Amino acid sequence: MRMMKLLVLLTAAPLLSYASDWTVPDLNIGKANLNQTVIKKDLSEGATLYEIKRGAVGKDGYILSTGIITPQTKQKYINELKALNIPFEVNAATETAPLGTPLGPIIRIKGFNNQNEAKAKADKLQAKGLEFSVRYSAQEGMETTGPFDISILKIDLNRFDGKIINALAKDKIQGAESVTSMVDRKKAIAGVNGGFFAFDDSVGDYGAPAGIYVNNGELIREATNNRPVIIFDNSGKKTQVFFGTSVETQSFITQGDFSYQINGINRTPGKLLNCGGNESKPTEKPVHDFVCNNDSEIIVYNSMYGNNTPQVRATEIILNKRGDIVSYSDVVNTKIESDKNYIQLTGNKKLVLKEGLPVKLVHKVFVDNKEFTLKPGITMISAGPSLLVDGNIPIEIRAAQGWEPYPKIKDLNQSKDDDGLSLTNDSENREGFYEGWVLRRHPRTAIGITKENILFIAVVYGRNPTHSEGATITEMGRLMKALGAVTAMNLDGGGSSVMIVDGKPTGTFSDEKERLVSDAILLIKKD
Repeated sequence: MRMMKLLVLLTAAPLLSYASDWTVPDLNIGKANLNQTVIKKDLSEGATLYEIKRGAVGKDGYILSTGIITPQTKQKYINELKALNIPFEVNAATETAPLGTPLGPIIRIKGFNNQNEAKAKADKLQAKGLEFSVRYSAQEGMETTGPFDISILKIDLNRFDGKIINALAKDKIQGAESVTSMVDRKKAIAGVNGGFFAFDDSVGDYGAPAGIYVNNGELIREATNNRPVIIFDNSGKKTQVFFGTSVETQSFITQGDFSYQINGINRTPGKLLNCGGNESKPTEKPVHDFVCNNDSEIIVYNSMYGNNTPQVRATEIILNKRGDIVSYSDVVNTKIESDKNYIQLTGNKKLVLKEGLPVKLVHKVFVDNKEFTLKPGITMISAGPSLLVDGNIPIEIRAAQGWEPYPKIKDLNQSKDDDGLSLTNDSENREGFYEGWVLRRHPRTAIGITKENILFIAVVYGRNPTHSEGATITEMGRLMKALGAVTAMNLDGGGSSVMIVDGKPTGTFSDEKERLVSDAILLIKKD
């Protein structure tokens, strides 16, 4: 095995002695030991940016792919392609399902000179009833030389003299904002995109986090239960960062000896992107990019939601801060006031409340099955899947966290995503989604921590053939492990992935312009 060639280009700022013995390792994306060039820039005491160009254009090109198909469809395609005298390959997926089940076959056609030629062939095959997608082979998850455009923030939490925070878009649950805007608004020195979110109103409130959100110690969005979580604790002099592989929330309305379980916090009733909620249907388990529903819910709201309560058929109860009932009626779309809480009851949900007794809203958060005490300075977000647990890549945990290719759901038509990775026409399950979302290369953002309390935040840009190909979920785990992390979590990716430093992106967006997102992880320099 040849030695990796590593070229480090230094900025004008002098190297600090504490960092001089650390160099970027082989990041283990694509083939091993690819050439890497590195530009290093010190941002603040204990915070450093590394911009890495890894690999080079190789023998990749445009291909046609069926994605995962059933054995019956495989045989049909084989017969028809042979009859048409078209060369093809039948490939296995690059990994098994999380619990070891082999995924279905994939048929690929190669040998095209450019994207247009591949598209023309796909159109001809479609006219004959054969569905193929045009893809660039380096992004299929198979062995490649890249290239890869990677940005890494290395933050020594023992030395960093600023704060690491999570900023909510527009400081509200509803609405989205670019990372660039949040970096500017919060006067941050760097920032990356954060958790998953509702990408349009058909799946929830546009821009709202899809999972737990704790803001300065207050739970303002319920968890997608059993998803991993990252906790930023700014209650002390220095930021502390903690991870959990599973987060759960339990919320109740109480009055005297009576207690009623709350279904959701600050969201439109009846829509729960990624499922994992109390009484969510058809499942209470997390299912990524799938919209669960429930016609009968209890949802609570406060001023973090937006300007008005949702315009839905519901009974609405208004409480003042003492818990007194101010109003109990069928009037909705109420202007939200900062000193009040609002409760909407849909379907057959009823509350039997008495006047004169205070009504309380009780929220509990559990991380890895232990209750976590919320306090000012605490922020929580969720995404996933977990990339590293105790230094290992936990492929099997993906199923429990929402990436199970075989969920026990009869109707899979509620699958929704914003990157074109939903079910293929042939799917009897979510094998196609799993292969597309997890095993193919896409832009990715991830965060991890070492035993020495060094935090790494990485963005691998992608979907830009011959410039940057992206990474698989397993490759992001390998990258974090190469950096020395023992715990790591995947964040939102695709068109959301971006790192902003000095007000500018460190790479090229996969969308035409920077995507608006729900939240951002920001580095705030000490005043």
